[in-house]
Amino acid sequence: MRTLFAQAGSRTGYLKLARESGLANNTIASEYVEQLSDLLAVIPSFQWDADRDVPLQRKPAKFHFINLSVALSFSPNRMVHVDDFKSLAPQEKSRWMEWLVAQELFRRQPIVGVDDPEAIWFWASKEHEIDFVDSERKLYEVEVGPTGAPDFAWFPKVFPKRNIEQFLLSDGFPHPYPGQVEDPDVYNDYCRF
Repeated sequence: MRTLFAQAGSRTGYLKLARESGLANNTIASEYVEQLSDLLAVIPSFQWDADRDVPLQRKPAKFHFINLSVALSFSPNRMVHVDDFKSLAPQEKSRWMEWLVAQELFRRQPIVGVDDPEAIWFWASKEHEIDFVDSERKLYEVEVGPTGAPDFAWFPKVFPKRNIEQFLLSDGFPHPYPGQVEDPDVYNDYCRF
C-alpha cells in the first residue's frame, strides 16, 4: 500500500510496482492490484488510445484509490479534519483530489448502466495528459490551485470536437460562476464535497 501511495498520480508499470514493494515479479503485483480491485479499494487506470479507442494495457498504468476510506486508513498522514487536507502540499492535495474524482467516476458508472465500471482511463501524449477518460469517452482534468484557459490552449487542437467536463460541479445543482459570488474562494472550499 505504501508503494501505491508513493506512485499515486504517476504512470507506473507492474514491474516497477513489484520492485519497489518487494514483490517477486510483475504477475504477483498484478494479482495484488486485482485483489484490491475486487475489494473496491484500488483500480488500475490504463492509457487510452484516442485514435483506436482502446486502453493500452501493456503500458504503465495509474493506480487510483476508489474508496477514500481505505486510502485514509492506510495513509501515512492520518487526516481527520478538512484543515488537515488544506495544510497538505499542492502535489499531495492533487493526489487526493484525483482519487476523489476516480471514486466518484467509479460510483457513477454503474448508476448509468456501464457494463465495466472499472473502465476509467487516462490520455497522454509526449507533451500533455488528461487525468480521466470515462466509459462514454468524456475527458476530465483534475487541477488543484490556479489554472485557466491558457493552460489548455492545446486541447482544441488535439481534440477538436471534445470538451473537458466540469465534474464535481456537475451534480445537478445550480452553481454560480466565480464573478457571481461575493467570496470567489467558495470554489476552493473543500468542505462542500
